[in-house]
Order: sequence, then structure tokens, then C-alpha cells
Amino acid sequence: MPPVTALQEQGHLADRDAHIRRTVLCQSVESAPWPTLLIDSTGTIVAVSPSAQHITGVTGGAPAYSILPDTADEQTRTRFEQTLEFVRANHPGDPWVFRQSSDIEIEALPVSINSIGWLSVTLYEVSRTAVLQRLIAALRQRLHHLHSVASLRDVCTQVSALLLPAGIGITVFERRQPNALPGPLYATPPLDQVTFDQATLALIAQRRLPLFLYTIVPETLNDIARATGVRGHIVLMLPETGDRQHILHLWGSSVAAEEQEQLETIALHLASLLAHIIEREQAAHCRRRLDALSNAARMIVSLGSMDDILYEICRQATILLNAEQAGIFLPTDDPNILVCAMTAGAAEHLKGEPIPLVGSPVGRSFREGVPLAFTDVEAELDVYRPFWEAHRLRAALFQPLHHRGSVIGVLSVARHLPTPFDDDDRMIIHRFAELATAVVANAQLHQALAHSEQRYRLLFE
Repeated sequence: MPPVTALQEQGHLADRDAHIRRTVLCQSVESAPWPTLLIDSTGTIVAVSPSAQHITGVTGGAPAYSILPDTADEQTRTRFEQTLEFVRANHPGDPWVFRQSSDIEIEALPVSINSIGWLSVTLYEVSRTAVLQRLIAALRQRLHHLHSVASLRDVCTQVSALLLPAGIGITVFERRQPNALPGPLYATPPLDQVTFDQATLALIAQRRLPLFLYTIVPETLNDIARATGVRGHIVLMLPETGDRQHILHLWGSSVAAEEQEQLETIALHLASLLAHIIEREQAAHCRRRLDALSNAARMIVSLGSMDDILYEICRQATILLNAEQAGIFLPTDDPNILVCAMTAGAAEHLKGEPIPLVGSPVGRSFREGVPLAFTDVEAELDVYRPFWEAHRLRAALFQPLHHRGSVIGVLSVARHLPTPFDDDDRMIIHRFAELATAVVANAQLHQALAHSEQRYRLLFE
């Protein structure tokens, strides 16, 4: 391809990428739940949120000056022109606040997104301070009712209905292991894929009070945040509940550094509420799992053959542990080989297949006599590839079957996704392992008695 053509092709790709990024920004603003609009470097309004359109009456394509009040004096117009000059020069500036009327406060902030200057405009009824004061009053009025809501998702949905019109979005994260990155339990778009690096997480955990942040990661979400009028972020570690950590993340057009005192009040109210709901929800979840385990045990002991019982143990384990596969591995006549004696779920075709005692996680659990848990078993050096290739499951939990000081087998469960196992999961598989141990030990006893009886007959016949 000639050099000129190659350069033209690169130019076309760059233009297309710029158009896609611009479209994403505009769509994010147009779906924003609070009053905001976006002005480009040509001084044109390119995107307006529904509530901003309702307040101002302006639409996309209108000139930037249309957001100014008709009564704006020369000083206000000059200041607005200076703000637009920052945008044209792609130079981020300080926020400029003015009033469109006695009921509407407008904040204009020059921002740089994708190396292009934009003007992010947010609107507030009376003022941002007044909006937050009304929100605090509404939260306090509804706190008693919110404490009685059944689930975390339901309470977050009801809280969001109060927060979003006031210019605040909410995300609740859960971290199941100390070194793992937290995942969202509840999130309002567009910032529903926010992540925190380990340094920020350490700072959040150390502070134990609301922490104000100006930026987030990944950078693509930071761009969307700037475009939709997000001024900052408040993050707070919730009181610990069990073995899990939870983080509250508030963000939005009303989350500004100037309002930290009121934002901290809101964050602390919500943290106390959410910690109460999460603790109650986890207790109810634990009771349900224990009841289900008890029901499963009664069903299992009522069955007849060893195969039926072991299969039901595996099947019930997949249900209570949210797993796609469970298996029971027993020793064979070959001391170096285990066999998949029973399986239920995604890889039932592996029943009867051998697996080495050395060179497999299940073999390691058998040899060492200890439970093993892996978030991603594929990454383990001793993963037995033929078995893994047959099902491609990721997270795995192995529980040895102990009987009279010896290991007589291993119960395993596995999931398609690399999700960690918690203390409740370990308790559940331990209980199922006890059931499996009783069945296997009883079968071995019957087998030994049968062999003894056969030898006795051979001696006296």
C-alpha cells in the first residue's frame, strides 16, 4: 500500500474512533438521571439530559449562549465567553457558577476528554447545597422504613430513587478475599464498571471514614464521568459483616469537594443502613442454606444404593454451593491412581475416569488430607489437563473424606466462573463430605465383610 494511502487509512480510523467516542459521551449525557448538558469546542450544545431539557427548554444543536438568562449582564456574558475560550484551547478550568433565575443555579466546568475541550454544565434547583440539604432531610425521614426493606437490592433501588434526582449515583461493592478486587453487588449506570486499585483500597480501608476522590479507573469511565457532570466520588468502607468487606461508592454532579461535609453525612447514614441490611440478609441466607442442608441430608439417608446416595450428595452440593459440577474421587487398587466414582453436573461423562494421585489438585488434597480452594484451577501448576479440558471449569473446592485417621476419598465442587469460595461454602462442603464419608466407609465395611464371608466359605467347603 502506498504511504499516502496508508496515512489516509490511519486518518479514517482515527476519525471513526473519535466519532464513536463522541457518540458514547453524548448518549451518556442524554441518559443521565440529573440535569446536565454537554457543549463542544465550537460552542454548540451537543447533548442534553431529559431533566435539563425540562428545566431549560434547550435541545441539542442550540448555541451555548442559550443557557444564559435573557437578563444576563455584560459581565456574565464576558465570563461565559472566557469559559468557552478555555474549552476551545482544551484547557481544563475552574467551575464557574451563575444563576439562570432565582430558582436555578448553573455550574459550567471546562474539561478535557480524549484530548478535546468540552464544557460540562450541571443545573440545580435553587443550589447544589439546597439539593443536598433536601436529600439529607428525605433520607432521615425514610430511614426507619428503609431498615425494614427485605434485601440489599431492594433497599439500593429505593435509595437510588432518592439519590439520582439529587445528582448522586450509588454503587455497592463486595470483596470476599483480602487480596481480591471488589465486585459490584449493585450499581447505577453509567459508572457500573468502576474498579479500585490495591493502593486506593488500602487507603479506603485505613481511613474508615468517607474518602473524597476526583478521578476513578478505568479512564474510559472517567471520561464518561466528566461528560455527564460527575464532579467527584465519595467512597467508604462499610462495617465488616462476616468474612466479607463492602464498599459504598457515591458519585455524581452533586458530589463536589465544596460539599464534603454534607456528603459525608449522607455516606455515613447510608453505610449504617446498608451494613444492617447486609448483615440481616447474610443471616437469612445462612439459615436457608442450613435448612436446605438438613433437608438434603434427610433425603440422602432415605435412598437405597451407594450410587444413588453418592449421586444425590453431588447433586445437592452443586445446588447449595452454586456450582456447575461435583464429584467424589476414591482410591483404586493402584496406589498412584484415584477414580472419579461419582459425578453430577456439567461433567458426568467423567464418571469412572482415572486421575493421578500426583499431578492433580484432587490428588494433592487426598495426599495432604486438607481442603483446597482455587479461584482459577487452570492456573495451578499441577492441574491435570485431560480432566480440565473435559469440562473447563475454573473455581474448584476439594474436601477430603476423613475416616478413623485416614483419607478415604475427596469430594470436589467446581464452577464455570473464577469466583472465590467463602467460609459458608467450606462449611457446606464439609457437611456433605461427612455424609459421603459415612456412605463410603459403610460400603467398604460391607465389602470387607463380604470378602471375609467368601474366604470363610472357601475354608469349610
